[in-house]
Amino acid sequence: MYLLTWCVVTQALSAMGKADTTVDVEFDQHAANFKEQYAKTKKLSKFVRNYEKAVADLSQAQTGIAEMVMDQYESHHAMYGAAVKYEKLSQEVEALRHTLQTKFEEGFHQPLADYLGQYKLAESRIEERNKRLLDMDRARYELKGMMERGGAEPTRIQMSKEREEIATQSYLALNQELLRDLPTLTSDRAQFFSSLFANVVDGQMFYFQQYLTILGQMGPALNAVDRFEHRGHRWCITDENNSAMRKSVTPGDVSVGGGGGGGGGAPPQQAAPAYGGAAAGGAM
Repeated sequence: MYLLTWCVVTQALSAMGKADTTVDVEFDQHAANFKEQYAKTKKLSKFVRNYEKAVADLSQAQTGIAEMVMDQYESHHAMYGAAVKYEKLSQEVEALRHTLQTKFEEGFHQPLADYLGQYKLAESRIEERNKRLLDMDRARYELKGMMERGGAEPTRIQMSKEREEIATQSYLALNQELLRDLPTLTSDRAQFFSSLFANVVDGQMFYFQQYLTILGQMGPALNAVDRFEHRGHRWCITDENNSAMRKSVTPGDVSVGGGGGGGGGAPPQQAAPAYGGAAAGGAM
């Protein structure tokens, strides 16, 4: 809290030209590069997680399709066996997803988390460096004010000089360390990421190759199916013009006690239009 207060005071005094603040352009550039690379690396990890979620969604949809297809056939139907096989293969697809997840965890996420440990350390050292910078500037400001005002006891001046020297050396030591480490760390990324890049692509190829192999087993069970059979499939419900929904019933049409009489029987069934076609005759 004290450092934050001093930072605000220093900024105000600097704006009025009453306090000098230390500016290190080289460090600021390295720190900006570090911050940008750190953000991009974490974004990359997020994209890989999103990819895994997409695969999980695909697997869930695969399972759902298989369950609904299974529901279309009774056990005596010729396609029942194919539906059973499809449902079983969909379970293998889900198992395949877990294998991919393990590959990504071991070949990407875990090593990346270990690698980013040094980024977290560097980030904390940057924060400490900035605190030491404020300490140094504050010590210099206090010493300068004491010398300009005059009248201070020699012991107080000596103590102020010692505080300024300690603050300066503490700052310079950490600043120099970061001037070495930050550019080294950001330039090291290409060498480190090569194996992670390869592991991600290997996982992708493995997943889709195995996916194709699994679903490819459905081929023999579906070879005899006409892929265009649905085009000639006809509707099986009562024709629109003959539907009871379209007819009005009057008292004279009702036969008390059932049996004969006008209008007592069911309307004759007519051929329904082809699937997807318009109903004949049009609306009343």
